[in-house]
Amino acid sequence: MIKRSLAMLLALSATALFGAPNCKPCPQACVERDPCDNSIFEGAYATADFIWWKTHIGSMDYALSGINDAGTNVPNFTNVGKGTVFRPDFEFKPGFKVGFGLDFTHDGWDLFAEYTWLNGGEHKNSFTAKEGVGAASSFNVVGPTGIVEIMSVQSGSSKWKQNFNVIDLMLGKSIPVCRYLTLKPSFGLKTAWIHEKFIIDYLPTTVQFASSGRLSAQQKRFQNMWGIGARFGLDGVWRFTRNWGIFGNLDATALWSDFHLKAKTTTLTEVIPGVPPAIATTNLNNAFSIQQIMAVIETGIGLTFMTCFCDDQYQFLFRAGWEEQVWLNFNHFVENIKSGDLSLHGLTLRTELVF
Repeated sequence: MIKRSLAMLLALSATALFGAPNCKPCPQACVERDPCDNSIFEGAYATADFIWWKTHIGSMDYALSGINDAGTNVPNFTNVGKGTVFRPDFEFKPGFKVGFGLDFTHDGWDLFAEYTWLNGGEHKNSFTAKEGVGAASSFNVVGPTGIVEIMSVQSGSSKWKQNFNVIDLMLGKSIPVCRYLTLKPSFGLKTAWIHEKFIIDYLPTTVQFASSGRLSAQQKRFQNMWGIGARFGLDGVWRFTRNWGIFGNLDATALWSDFHLKAKTTTLTEVIPGVPPAIATTNLNNAFSIQQIMAVIETGIGLTFMTCFCDDQYQFLFRAGWEEQVWLNFNHFVENIKSGDLSLHGLTLRTELVF
């Protein structure tokens, strides 16, 4: 009996010290870790987002109506009708985000990198001046005689396109504040490269420019920006059940930005009015650069769902929310009007796997 008891005691001691062969410790069940969040996982995680965002840039007005056009549509010394302002038609477009994170097992800190892509396609807009209302360019146009002036126009159109690329690299830590609230402060870097083109075509009024025989004028504007800066953020999740919750985030970046801009104006003029051929003349052709610190503010809010599976070794997360971004003093397309802000907003759907 004594020998048997000693043998059992030695076997139990060996199991405690070295573990059972071909077995690994069972993780603590998620149900005992209410709420189940990223702070209890160590390893890596990957994210994939579908975004449906609308881009808007301030101060992109290229023409306006409700103006005397030198008698073509509005006779001199008469009142004009109510007009409007013309700018590109900014629309919602699809894009995506992809990200990858790694937990260092160092006091719960993780490193996360995310790439955002949004190519909005070409946005077009056009107009025709109406009787009694008239129309004109919103800014000065350089003519073939070197005169810089607001151009009265019969019609006009615009094309605008943007390629939006951003990478965020953040170091953060999930901190359970209480049973149902988790906060994640983070800091790191944001880099962005954004390319845009803005092409405007005008058909001037025959009355104002009959002496020059001008047929059309085209403005071409190109803006290429690259920037990098420090980014700070705070994400929060409040759970009203074990799996469901509300999330919110606020991020701010001081982005050093390098803008490279090109501007070109071309007019098409008949040597003899009404008699072809017409001569194309480049009246403005310059390039310049601007360096500035640009503030970028990002917010988001929505619903989140989380669940654990495979003996709680993995976590799956789904989020549906609304995001907004503001890039202050972004627009430098037209040098003689005030700058405008770049804003993006729309729906974001995220899936995340923690493993």
